[in-house]
Amino acid sequence: MEQDSEILIISDESEKSTDQVLKYLLYYDAKFIRINGSDIIEKIEIIFDEKEEIQLVCKDVELNFNKVKSSWYRRGKINLLPVGHYQKMNGDEMQFYGQYLEHYGKELKGILTFIHNSLKSRKQINSIHDNDISKLSQLSLAKSCGLKIPFTIFSNNIENILKQYEPNIFIVKAINFHVFRLNVNNCKWICGANSSELIDNEIDFQKYSGKNILISCFQKYVAKKIEIRTFFLLGKFYSMAIFSQQNEKTKIDFRHYDFERPNRTVPFKLPVVIEKRIERLMRKLKLSSGSLDIIYTLDGEYIFLEVNPIGQFDWLARSCNYPIEKQIAKELIDGIK
Repeated sequence: MEQDSEILIISDESEKSTDQVLKYLLYYDAKFIRINGSDIIEKIEIIFDEKEEIQLVCKDVELNFNKVKSSWYRRGKINLLPVGHYQKMNGDEMQFYGQYLEHYGKELKGILTFIHNSLKSRKQINSIHDNDISKLSQLSLAKSCGLKIPFTIFSNNIENILKQYEPNIFIVKAINFHVFRLNVNNCKWICGANSSELIDNEIDFQKYSGKNILISCFQKYVAKKIEIRTFFLLGKFYSMAIFSQQNEKTKIDFRHYDFERPNRTVPFKLPVVIEKRIERLMRKLKLSSGSLDIIYTLDGEYIFLEVNPIGQFDWLARSCNYPIEKQIAKELIDGIK
């Protein structure tokens, strides 16, 4: 079947916010194709002649990149790796196959980079390359844009932190946003994501003292009135206040969800000066959308924590009745006009 779509969406099969955006694209009778990270690209051709052509075949659908006028990278990837039969392999075969995939993955990196870069000349909402933006870059650029940030140390030297900064309270975070997936016991998956841990006394620090720990992000804990989740989309702001401080489970990080006593959430409007600084930051990061975490302190200050290019927004849209999915669909359709 030949592809007649003009909108390309790269996502994961279980990504619910993508499903909601597609409902609006169907409502507006827009032509699109969705590629999930679990989809295997069966055939690929990149042709250099009078004009460049990129053609993929996935699930018997032909995708010609010359027909793509706008794209949205939500999550996932374009999967060029062949289907493996590792379920039936013994230990030696698995070791060889892992080395083969590592080598072949390096071969494919240049191809995938070229494919994703080809989308830059058209309307694009985020790119897979946005996943490479580290918290270090975010904090440095946020500060240069006039946003306040918490006192932060990236280190594996627990002794020095204990010596110099006691009795400060620290939040320990991962350096990046990656979710990990481990394949064990014949394709049974273990999944996990980053979370924050409070280290608030010498005993907590001493647990790690003298050990070879990985470099981690230590961020000074700042007491807050509320937490703010903001979804940014091409210059538009959708913000929500999260009343997490009345619940000990969510007091440090609202993402330690309490499903029995959910935090109260309401629509929120950031000051114009803060929105302008955030917009400046997003331009410097070259992000067209992202989910930002901000805290409003007891002293009335707004503190930037981080921006996740692929952060959740569907619950924000539901809680505050924001038409985010509809707006994403409209932006994608505007790109093909």
